[in-house]
Amino acid sequence: MLACLWGAQLSMRREALLLPAVVLPVLLYVLMLMPRIAALVFEELAFHVREFFPSFSNPRFFGYWVTLTLPVIASIERGEVLGDRAVWVRYVLGSIWFFFLLMSGTRGSLIALVCVALLSTCCGVQGRTLTGRLLKMACGGLVLYAMALCVLPQAATEGMAHSGAGRVLEGPQLSSRDQLWSLALEGIAIHPLLGNGPMMFAAAANRVASHPHNLMLQLAYEWGIPVALACMSMLALFLYRRARYASESCDLRPIAIVAGLAGGLIQAQLDGVLVMPFSQTYFVLLLAWLISIFSRDTNQGIPVKQSGRLAKTFCAVLFLNVCAQVVLSNPEWSDLSQWEQRTLRFYEMDVYQPRFWVQGVIPGADAGTSNR
Repeated sequence: MLACLWGAQLSMRREALLLPAVVLPVLLYVLMLMPRIAALVFEELAFHVREFFPSFSNPRFFGYWVTLTLPVIASIERGEVLGDRAVWVRYVLGSIWFFFLLMSGTRGSLIALVCVALLSTCCGVQGRTLTGRLLKMACGGLVLYAMALCVLPQAATEGMAHSGAGRVLEGPQLSSRDQLWSLALEGIAIHPLLGNGPMMFAAAANRVASHPHNLMLQLAYEWGIPVALACMSMLALFLYRRARYASESCDLRPIAIVAGLAGGLIQAQLDGVLVMPFSQTYFVLLLAWLISIFSRDTNQGIPVKQSGRLAKTFCAVLFLNVCAQVVLSNPEWSDLSQWEQRTLRFYEMDVYQPRFWVQGVIPGADAGTSNR
């Protein structure tokens, strides 16, 4: 609903600020991490991959950001963002972005980007152009990875930095996804038509994760098979139509946005890309951007008065939703202390910590740090 509202507003004018909204956070993030790279290379510091991804509780979540934004970065044309330097910005920023992706070890992002590159070749001249740019960025990222984590540390400190892409080398290992998918299939078999209810997979007791790492299975588990099929069918039809339109366009931007959305959906079948607020926001932003481009170029924009009514309707529905959530969550709030005690007994812990996966403890972190 928010994507449709934004698309209606954006279709009435050029979305001049949307490209900077995607590119500038990437640029700032890269600039922020360059001193860490320099310290790693020249000061003989131990490599800890988590230090390079602040604000991400798991480095693999960083890969979701790359999946959604790398095609948009590849679509930067001369004269955009930084004028005539835009081509350099495109390849330098994209290469560093792919280098960070390799450090994070997000296999889902690599699989999604490979699929996107292959699919883009079937979308006309613009699609092949996008694929070529993505391949150049990937080559640049590989070179940077080899230089920063292999060649320069060897020359500067006579030592080798630890491999940042160790998880990538794990190949097809499922990392407990087979257990999550089995639990999801068991729940779907119990309530195939109406599902088990929103967020009920997270409420089910398991020691692996709070979501099944598969968008289709999560929709089917929580909302039922018919809703899951309807949602995925509508999304697939929407992207197919936009891809056909973009392949006939002389503008690279539409096909890049389709590629970002398609990559996000592909990765969502392997990871939890669409359960993270940051990824959700960027996904909705790209979706609205694509709606606005199609509406404007085909003269199907929604009139200003109608979009204003949609905005008021959206606010009213949002307010009613919040009120309903407050009322419906009252039983949980009244039982909160008992629920905490039951959770502590289940996880065999004495202290209730801020929960992300299992009581807020990130596997692999130092034990002393985890208990603070």
